[in-house]
Amino acid sequence: MAYRYIVERETGEILFDLFHDLITQNLKALKRIAKRLNAVLRWKREMIMNQKKKYHKCIICGDYTDTDLEFEDGTFICESCAQSQCDLADY
Repeated sequence: MAYRYIVERETGEILFDLFHDLITQNLKALKRIAKRLNAVLRWKREMIMNQKKKYHKCIICGDYTDTDLEFEDGTFICESCAQSQCDLADY
C-alpha cells in the first residue's frame, strides 16, 4: 500500500496525509463496533442456552415450553399441540 506524505515546513516532520489518518480512525471504530457486536452475540447465545436448559422442546412444533407434558420416551409436547392432538382424536 502506497502512502503519500506531508512534510511540515517549520519542523521538517514527516506526517501521513489526512486520508490515511481517516482510514486508521475508521478501522479503529470498526474494531470497537465488532467487539461490542460480538459481546452482544455472546450474551444472546448464553440467553438461548439458558432457555434451552429451563424449557423442553416440543417434538411437534419445535417451540420451547415449560409444561410437564412428557411422553414415556422422555420427549415433551407443548399445550397447544396437545390440545390440537386431542381435537384430532375426537374426529
